[in-house]
Amino acid sequence: MLGPRRMQHVLGVTHTAMALAAVHRLDVADVALVALLHDQSKDVAPQKLRAELETMGYPLPEEDLDYPHTWHGFHAAALGRIELGIVQPEIIEAVSLHTTADAEIGPLTKVIFIADLCEPGREIALASEILQQARRDLDEAFRRALVHKLLHVLWKKKARLHPKAVRALRAHAHLRPEQLAEMAVGDESFVRGEIRQTAGE
Repeated sequence: MLGPRRMQHVLGVTHTAMALAAVHRLDVADVALVALLHDQSKDVAPQKLRAELETMGYPLPEEDLDYPHTWHGFHAAALGRIELGIVQPEIIEAVSLHTTADAEIGPLTKVIFIADLCEPGREIALASEILQQARRDLDEAFRRALVHKLLHVLWKKKARLHPKAVRALRAHAHLRPEQLAEMAVGDESFVRGEIRQTAGE
């Protein structure tokens, strides 16, 4: 299901996530499994994902219907359940929510979210800094990764924030969407790939 470029990304995420797992005493095998699964369905057309999820008995949650770019996570999690027999809720959560996060998430989801942003193939100026911070303080690194990603969604993609991402923003960065939007408009520091240190205040 993966082309060479996507496979390179998945392997980069896996390597990065496993390194963080070792630091934070997470099960390295679980982390590797999530990383290998997270983008398995990324290159499948959204409508096919939705149809297959219905067939598998895992219909999309109502609040996700308007955000097809997130469906691949749910699809990959469903495949993990059916084809690999995965039952651990923390693994299902991390695969399903790797694009948006949410208010109530565990450390495994935070690790995958950070690794997805900071793996070596990403051309993001702050990636190495966030990754170094993640070794010391996973929560703070996750906050910075979340703010950076959502700024990118608002500034470059001009897209609406997913309700799960809004909940994550409020819970982990203590920011309202309108505050983030103000940061995204004409924010030269973001264009340079920098995040204001005050973003979570």
